[in-house]
Amino acid sequence: MLIYHSSVFHVKVKNDTNAKNPTDLRPTPTIEDYLAVIYVMERDGDEVIAARLAESLEVAPPTVTVTLKRMERDGWDRG
Repeated sequence: MLIYHSSVFHVKVKNDTNAKNPTDLRPTPTIEDYLAVIYVMERDGDEVIAARLAESLEVAPPTVTVTLKRMERDGWDRG
């Protein structure tokens, strides 16, 4: 299921037949925040890099790294 697609960022939710209910396929509020910031950065022509995400989200750079890894682990793809 394709949730968001652009030239820089692709977000996909894997079809998980083991999901307990449809909300298991929805992004968490944190992931939604990251996606919103990424969308705005791209829309405004800014390069999407971890340091800018950290600044925009008011979190430490290591937090961005951990969250992006979690997004990948949970089936979100960046392409």
